Amino acid sequence: MAIVGTIIILVTGPFLGIFSNIQGLLICSAILSLLIGCIGALNQSKLKRILAYSAISHIGFLLAGISTGTIEGLIATVIYNILYIVMSFNAFTLIVGIFPGSSNYNSMIAGLSRHSLILALTVAIVLLSLAGIPPLAGFISKY
Repeated sequence: MAIVGTIIILVTGPFLGIFSNIQGLLICSAILSLLIGCIGALNQSKLKRILAYSAISHIGFLLAGISTGTIEGLIATVIYNILYIVMSFNAFTLIVGIFPGSSNYNSMIAGLSRHSLILALTVAIVLLSLAGIPPLAGFISKY
């Protein structure tokens, strides 16, 4: 949140004149971040690594909102950042809280519905929201 706030301060206010110089850099960084996050997550087998690559991809969405240079883009970036913090906190809390000290989360999540259906639904909703599936909060913030 602090880094996004710093970038917002740098592209607004007294530094508005240099925004046109760095707008292309922000757009290229956003595109590269989206590509690296998506392609890097394809070959991962551990859930924590998939969530780490997801974080790289989410930074691309934040940079895309900032690179517009409009108030609407900055407001959307702040809203997206708040929703992403809540979603990622929920995801890591659920994953680490369900299986403390475990290293292979994927196989344990596969059989979670047999033990606790409500917990399995909660994990599914949080992960689908991080992926941006409609009508969850992740989709609304990306839209």
